[in-house]
Amino acid sequence: MDDSDKIKTFYEDYYADYDSYMQKTGHYKAQISIIDQLDDQISEPILDVACETGILIKELLKKYSKISGNDFSSTMSETARIKTSLLITNENAEILNSYNQKFKTIICCNCLYYLIDRDKAIRR
Repeated sequence: MDDSDKIKTFYEDYYADYDSYMQKTGHYKAQISIIDQLDDQISEPILDVACETGILIKELLKKYSKISGNDFSSTMSETARIKTSLLITNENAEILNSYNQKFKTIICCNCLYYLIDRDKAIRR
């Protein structure tokens, strides 16, 4: 099993406890605070590259409507799909073949340090 598969398997198994952990540790509060501080720099369409269970997308939907999400974990992306009623893709952030459009804002929380080929993901 390569590193990419190990990361995916971890999140496939961890999704049920993920929101609770992120709330208890203050991670979601910090992420939402950063989004609020950057609000004047956010433009649509928006892509959340590693949307986890959709918490940030739900927050963004309060002000924006053109939002897409993606998560490498099928359990995370399915949870986000249910929470947001949006199309949420399930791809490796280094590839993202599902998107033929350009995004004006790309959000990438808790993702870059997991990517094997960061440069490839950023170029994409």
